Amino acid sequence: MITSSISPSYFTLGKGLPDGDGFKLRVAMFGVQEGLSAGVIAGAVCMYAARRKSKFSPLGFGELLALLWIPVTGAAAGALLLPLAAGGADPAGLASNMDGALPPAQVIPFVRVWWIHTGLYGGLLAGLLCLTGVVVRRRRAGAKTAAGA
Repeated sequence: MITSSISPSYFTLGKGLPDGDGFKLRVAMFGVQEGLSAGVIAGAVCMYAARRKSKFSPLGFGELLALLWIPVTGAAAGALLLPLAAGGADPAGLASNMDGALPPAQVIPFVRVWWIHTGLYGGLLAGLLCLTGVVVRRRRAGAKTAAGA
């Protein structure tokens, strides 16, 4: 909902959501839908890493749950940091493709929201990679501890 305040056009033009009464609610529901889709995929990756069959003991659900802060933090950090790092960069050429579709004053906020969302998903992916590495290390360490006991 924050990004819909920065650039409503990102959602009306870019995502096809209708403007008008209930716009913020439609944006929120769209965000929930997209977030749940990403969350299901991320959860499947986490479960696979933690519970897949291998010579190492699976990680418990409680221990995996305690690690979920990693991809959540990655997503939040990506959403905050990538737009700052990108500055005015426009590698997808969004600004040039908006010629006439948006008033010039609305193009920069549109691109900024695109960067925020790109950072969100990129940060989630980086967080998932980190979580997977932690899970693999913990599973191996658990096997070494059990073998040495």
